Amino acid sequence: MKRIYIAGLLLFAAVSLQAQTLDGALLAAENNYYGTARSMALGNAVAALGGDLGSIGINPAGSAVANYSQVTFTPGMTFSRIGTTFTSPEGSSYFNQLNKNYGRLPNVGTLMVFPVGGRGSGNSFTFGFTANATNYYSEIMSVYGRNATTSQLAAFARMADGIDHSYFENGDSGLYQLQTAFDAFLIDEITGTDDWYIGATENKYYNEEGGIDVELADEIGQNYLRKRSGYKTDILFNFGYNFMDQLYFGMNLGMPIMEYRDDFTFKENSLRDGYFQTGFQRSEAYEYVAYSGAGIYAKFGAIWRPMAGLRLAAAYQTPTVFVIDETYGWSSYLEATEITGNSRHSADGDFSYRLTSPSIVTLGAAYVLGDIGLVSFDWERTNYGKMFYTLDRYDSDYYSDYAIDANTDIRNNGGISNQYRVGAEVMLTPAFALRAGYSENNRKLSDGSYWTRRGVSGGLGFSSGNSFFADFALRWNVIPAYYNYPYDLYNDDFSELVYESPIINARRRSLDAVVTLGWRF
Repeated sequence: MKRIYIAGLLLFAAVSLQAQTLDGALLAAENNYYGTARSMALGNAVAALGGDLGSIGINPAGSAVANYSQVTFTPGMTFSRIGTTFTSPEGSSYFNQLNKNYGRLPNVGTLMVFPVGGRGSGNSFTFGFTANATNYYSEIMSVYGRNATTSQLAAFARMADGIDHSYFENGDSGLYQLQTAFDAFLIDEITGTDDWYIGATENKYYNEEGGIDVELADEIGQNYLRKRSGYKTDILFNFGYNFMDQLYFGMNLGMPIMEYRDDFTFKENSLRDGYFQTGFQRSEAYEYVAYSGAGIYAKFGAIWRPMAGLRLAAAYQTPTVFVIDETYGWSSYLEATEITGNSRHSADGDFSYRLTSPSIVTLGAAYVLGDIGLVSFDWERTNYGKMFYTLDRYDSDYYSDYAIDANTDIRNNGGISNQYRVGAEVMLTPAFALRAGYSENNRKLSDGSYWTRRGVSGGLGFSSGNSFFADFALRWNVIPAYYNYPYDLYNDDFSELVYESPIINARRRSLDAVVTLGWRF
């Protein structure tokens, strides 16, 4: 019976490689484009439009469309709203909503236009340097509920069952969070056994057969807290060429820079004194993973004007090679009146590897209605099953096998993503433009369902007729629901749930507000 938890234990041991998973690879590879206020207001359906520094991250040929040199600066804010539901194993539900605001700088850059044969000849070279945000990760979800059936500390004990006490006592189990839980007395050995454990929230009883039973002593309170932070920004060096205002070519040398941190805390507390043999009062199990990385890729694009008003576009981005440094850690804490010893223990480490993310293909079309306005459409395709990890520093068979398993999971479950973007603009006056857009990112999952993120945007543009211009945009983001099962345990082939945790369900929405200030020269 004890060995049915070994598979879950091995997965738990691998928590040190949290970022080296399919989910970690998607964090690095997926793009949630920001850019300038103009490109965001148009739903980033700008592959065939070009002309500003937000568009060149999607299609490098967009720089060649510009008639003037320019510099832009785009500050903004994100207003996040996350409603989190806690559902206990017995079916009780609890809800909490958090609203948080985050400052942003999704775009800053400059573009230089060098006419060939004089201004108005229809031929020009362009050189641009810009930083465009391609993802932000900031969010906080927190919820408190009651559980009369299960406990995280009891789950730790069930995971440790079957492992000889000596491994934990010597501090060399290699099971980092379980080791910290043991060292902080969240779990303890059952006297008279070699490999059986009890959680600090459990009581021990002798049954009629003379054996030992353990069970949750009393209903407990549980608090789930997850905090994510970080960003991904693409630093772009752009080169473009305009041939007779008919063909536009461009190339980017892109260097994405990433910072990410994920902090997870699960707390438990007693609701009534005197029911716990350990004198349990409260506990805390904390873990984090953080990584910083940088990558490099090339992107090529073209825009063609086959007839007046119509523009067709295509772009190809090579796979991106990231070098990622990861740090991770755990800590455990216990307050219990009948337990003496170390109440807090922590462990941490570091890891490094390379991630190769997939290529990106983009097609676009736009029609410009003279001085009236325009409509545009983009389609972008990425095969995330093509991602793979490569180890940099560790040569052990364990880490090599883990990388192989992670790459197999990516190949089988990465899925193909299709992004659809639509934008429209109406010129209200020669100086003011009204814009709207819609974007949708669909990624097919292994079970046939789809992960879908949607954005609805709108904005205004102002051009002074001289050097200065300004744009404003709002984008409402509908992000797929987040589900987490903090300590579900399964048998060795994952066919049966043997210990059930609460279900955490977070409904996520956010509003981006940005302003672009620009000058042409």
